[in-house]
Amino acid sequence: MHKYMIGYGVWSKQDMIEWLLRGVTEHAGEATHVVFLFDGCTDDSAKVFDDAAQDALAGRITKMVNKIETQEIGCHFQLMRYFVDFTDCDVLVLPQDDQRFVGPILSSVDAVIDRYGDRTGVIGGRDGYEPGLQNMISSEWSESVIAKRRLAPGEFVARPLVNPGPMIFSRKLISSIGFYNMDFRCWYWWNDYCHRASLAGFTNVVLGTEIEHKKFGKPPSPAGNWTTYYD
Repeated sequence: MHKYMIGYGVWSKQDMIEWLLRGVTEHAGEATHVVFLFDGCTDDSAKVFDDAAQDALAGRITKMVNKIETQEIGCHFQLMRYFVDFTDCDVLVLPQDDQRFVGPILSSVDAVIDRYGDRTGVIGGRDGYEPGLQNMISSEWSESVIAKRRLAPGEFVARPLVNPGPMIFSRKLISSIGFYNMDFRCWYWWNDYCHRASLAGFTNVVLGTEIEHKKFGKPPSPAGNWTTYYD
């Protein structure tokens, strides 16, 4: 297995910290390093983390705090820099702060990297936004109701653009094309990064992941309800 860093950017969600940590310890406990970046939080998120993380992933978990909010692109940029500069991990996994793992994730990423090797591009849990939104592919968990095809956990398919759920990057990819372009906002920075990866000869991939989305409060549907798709 590759060496993984999992990075969460958190925005004033003190009631979700233990919920997120359980997902990591129960389903991605083999991660080499875990980082929680608290971005301009106005509640007790960081304190809750201090209390909850004492026994979790001993020696492998780090807290970072921004006093001023940098938003999602800023957090992801910082976590990418931390991954490159301060760890020896091979792969960076960036879930969103309202998504937790409810099933294995890292072994599925290993399978994607085994398939595409050094040309593995951006891996995401759902399709990128495209004109008309007519042909989107997503993990079963996703709120993207316009997705026409959904992937069961561990299934994957090459796609030009991918979005979080989570977003996953190899060290090879980041060292080849650099970091996010901070001039972009909303989903455009994801699309820009995927486009840069494609231009550099990498293959971007949508991966079926087992995620529970706090907004919707329920885990993925039973496996029998998945409609699988292969290219």
